[in-house]
Amino acid sequence: MRSRPVRRGGRRTAVRASVAPVLAALVVAAAGCGGDDGDDGGMPSADDYYGAMNTFCMDVTAAARAATRTSTAAAKGPAGTRVKRISTSLGTFADAAEEALAELEDAGAPERFANYQRENAAGFRRYIVTLRAAAADPDDLAKLQTRVNAIELPDPPQDITTNAKSCASFSPAG
Repeated sequence: MRSRPVRRGGRRTAVRASVAPVLAALVVAAAGCGGDDGDDGGMPSADDYYGAMNTFCMDVTAAARAATRTSTAAAKGPAGTRVKRISTSLGTFADAAEEALAELEDAGAPERFANYQRENAAGFRRYIVTLRAAAADPDDLAKLQTRVNAIELPDPPQDITTNAKSCASFSPAG
């Protein structure tokens, strides 16, 4: 079964109305996202993986919350700086998410989570690309919610949401 990030009712095109829900959807989708370290030797234990997942979810959640706060404040600010401040916030979030994903990939995953981690890494990279596109082009800000909602991530295995507590409350399956 595949999950999609949380959807908000109706299409919103105003930057002010769309940025906070989109960032919230990114937090939801971030649960359990990972990658493949490409190395079959020296696989980490499940406990190591849960720890790496927990750190990843905490880091991405903190970055998303910071981006949400900054974007919300910017949306209420002067019109002349609004889009630039929101774009900067999205770019900063993309940078932090990319760094967290790289650290998770460096940690690796046990074989039983390798496919899940690979699928989530691919999906999360699409989020990062989408964030960067919106940050680079103000016209993309209005399309951000629609593009984020189109990205699918697999449901995390139950033992990830059970053992990586920071991921549990943001699970697409939760």
